[in-house]
Amino acid sequence: MTYRQKGGGKVEKLERFKRGITAMGADERAALHKALEAAVHLQSPVERAELIGLITDIGAAKGRAMARRESDRRTDRQRRRLVGARVPKLEAERCRRCAELEGVSLYRFMVEAIEAACVRAEAGAGIEHAFDQTEAGGGT
Repeated sequence: MTYRQKGGGKVEKLERFKRGITAMGADERAALHKALEAAVHLQSPVERAELIGLITDIGAAKGRAMARRESDRRTDRQRRRLVGARVPKLEAERCRRCAELEGVSLYRFMVEAIEAACVRAEAGAGIEHAFDQTEAGGGT
């Protein structure tokens, strides 16, 4: 099983967990430690194992995020360009609220809005939509 396959094996998950713990701030580590302590004291072995598994998933998720961030840092210049706009605070707050209503991050919301605007402009100009996600870096 490769590192990129979802879930990975127990060894990969443990390594991601260790990286995640290292990357966490002191408050996050303290909260995770408290949760692990509480899990260890559960009477039911099944509940204890399930809760410890969930807690480990949290640490592993942080490890995956850190690995992704490091990979992005190394390859971002080759894959992406910044298309940004400074907007008034109220407009930014409106966008953030709308993103929450859609259930997506502000980043994803803005990328989708830009894509929709491009499709509209291309259609209005009679240009066929030819954007290739693989060429663009997979739509992160």
